[in-house]
Amino acid sequence: MRVITNEGFVSRRARIGKIGTMGGMLALLAGFITSLNFELIVLSYAFLIIGLFAFNIGRYNALRWGQRPRPYEVIAEALKGLDHKYVLVNYSQTLPGENILISPLGVFFIEVRVQEGEIQCEGSKWHRKRSVVTFMRSLTEGALGNPTKDAVAGLQALRKFVVDRLGEEAGESVPLEAVIVFTTARAHVSASEPLVPVLPPNELKAHVRTPRGRTKMTSDTYKKLLDQFAVPRYGITASRPDLGSPVLPSSSGRGRG
Repeated sequence: MRVITNEGFVSRRARIGKIGTMGGMLALLAGFITSLNFELIVLSYAFLIIGLFAFNIGRYNALRWGQRPRPYEVIAEALKGLDHKYVLVNYSQTLPGENILISPLGVFFIEVRVQEGEIQCEGSKWHRKRSVVTFMRSLTEGALGNPTKDAVAGLQALRKFVVDRLGEEAGESVPLEAVIVFTTARAHVSASEPLVPVLPPNELKAHVRTPRGRTKMTSDTYKKLLDQFAVPRYGITASRPDLGSPVLPSSSGRGRG
């Protein structure tokens, strides 16, 4: 498999995570110190508000791009072993999605989540166990939101992109599919009849390489897709990131849409 990643994007986000986290902590410390002087109470509140804002932005970015393995590295590791016709494109500035897999069987829109804890999916509805710990996590992880809604919207944008580039007839013939992946081992996801497949990373490879009734694209359509997705047809153009040996999470429920 080939992996093409916008390393500049990743580096910038990791830098924002580091600066935001450290800057936020310093501002919070300044807020605590100035709060000891009643005459500086307004300044103290300002430091605390700025500190919380900066810290949350920093941690949000640090969780996604500062810590190793990063979400896209977990996905790349899970897909390792697929042949060169499978191309994982991460954080492209032109594609309507952060993680997109091009394959002979079609294009997969991978909706990634990094949230931890007990999470349930029923059809297109999502629930997260409420607790003080969950609330504190949401401040830095970001809200879970509705992964299904985001995946469907992303798939629609991807379809429009493909149709615009290949023309209506050829674009509509390209098989597109969305899949939701939680990349942390601390996510315990239970999925019941999900509208969009919900998978742990260690089930992703089997899912994308098994026909499951999918119609294989013609060679000509596949090559046109590579051109429009700015992927060279031959050779490995981006070195595989240093993935280490991440622990792949498991899931108590498996969706097949």
